[in-house]
Amino acid sequence: MNYSLMTFPREILDKILELLDGKSIVKLAHAVPAYKSISQVLFEAFPVLVPDAKGFTTEVQDKIWPVPCISRIYGWTVAQTLPVQALLRECQRYRHLVQLRVESLDAAMSMVQLIPRGMQIDLDCDIGEGDWDLGVLSCAIKLFVDGEYRVRKLRLPTRLVNYMCEPDACLMKQIGRLRVVKEVHARLELGEMTVLGLGATRGLGHLTLDGLSYASEAMLESLLECTALMRVVFGAVRCLVEHSEHERAGGVHNMKYLAENVLARSRLQCVVFECLHALDGPGVMDYTKELKAVGWKQILTKDSLLWKPI
Repeated sequence: MNYSLMTFPREILDKILELLDGKSIVKLAHAVPAYKSISQVLFEAFPVLVPDAKGFTTEVQDKIWPVPCISRIYGWTVAQTLPVQALLRECQRYRHLVQLRVESLDAAMSMVQLIPRGMQIDLDCDIGEGDWDLGVLSCAIKLFVDGEYRVRKLRLPTRLVNYMCEPDACLMKQIGRLRVVKEVHARLELGEMTVLGLGATRGLGHLTLDGLSYASEAMLESLLECTALMRVVFGAVRCLVEHSEHERAGGVHNMKYLAENVLARSRLQCVVFECLHALDGPGVMDYTKELKAVGWKQILTKDSLLWKPI
């Protein structure tokens, strides 16, 4: 008996399609007439999403399927918008996501009009040369809350203004309302309230924080409120050797406090200290005994020290 793709039930082909990259889906679409519309949508959308492309190459196909990236959509005509909307509907149908690079409130407003309601997204607000105002960022995040988007990954801006003012609390309220699927990347430059309150964020499983030296005890304690949190990455740890003795001492204190008061009581399964193995100096590595004392073991990787509970 001869078998071909045409003999497979549509349900099985749909499952296969969910696993394919761009160039593979195009080949499948040519082999199975039922999927020809996907190939057509990709072909019509690529000049909009990859305007500098020289043609509908396999490299371009992989850029727009299964995870297209949308950044600047100002001035799009109806002829440009419609094929992208069609592509996003196909991505949503096959449980794919879209990456959004949001640099302003206007960009966020345009994107929520373009993207199907409830779609899974990666949301990156850490782009552009200007500073975000916290109140404006809160309004932008609220747009994605109201659209019921499922946020797999959220990256907050590094540079913000008015970060010690009341809008900070409003921002945390909106982040707490997001349907977070996997991870939030936050930066301590936002002020302590950026992390305080993240416990209300549903599904927060992965958190990246920069600048361990500047974290307060209250900030570290707030990690216990994130009941679904499994992994924390502390970046920019090399600041302990680049900054003053006072700042280095603060970093060492925070690492000890993290071990004694947070890790021993949390459900965390992994903590990563990026670039920590490059540290040098008396007392900087004293925290290792604290981690071991609460039942954690060290795994040295290429660029970081990874700790897991025994």
